[in-house]
Amino acid sequence: MDSSGIIQILRQNHIQYVVCVPCAEISDLLAAIEESGAFRVIIPNREDEGMDLLMGLAISEKRCLGLFQDTLLGNTQNVFGMLTRCMRIPISLWLASRANEFFNENLAHEYITNNFHNLVMDDAISKHTIYLNRQDKQALSTNQTRILAGSLKSGSNFLNIVQLVVS
Repeated sequence: MDSSGIIQILRQNHIQYVVCVPCAEISDLLAAIEESGAFRVIIPNREDEGMDLLMGLAISEKRCLGLFQDTLLGNTQNVFGMLTRCMRIPISLWLASRANEFFNENLAHEYITNNFHNLVMDDAISKHTIYLNRQDKQALSTNQTRILAGSLKSGSNFLNIVQLVVS
């Protein structure tokens, strides 16, 4: 995984805070983010606490990123309805999945479409999937860079999700 490329994307998009519940898939990336010293890293105990922190930061107009495992989607679904339908707060989430457990081509899209039907307006969500190899230190592809950078810009979409499939 090209941690330096990802850190560069975060810097270019003026991210100030990274809220992360650590997991094995993103442990190297989180270590690189912390070592860079360029971001305030907040590590809550639980995913719902992480979403609370992201909401508070976004309301305070801080540039932030949520970096979680994809289990966040099930644990905090009511928050997404509040964010996109009621409060219109822009949030960027990068959700890590283990490649060996990844059976659906676009887990985030399927989960939100099937389980958030009444809570989230689909046109307020941007959903993408990229594949990363933990051992591969090659630079990010142009498309991966475009997706990651695009997820950090708040435009018409209020919930920007990138599914990081890590092998």
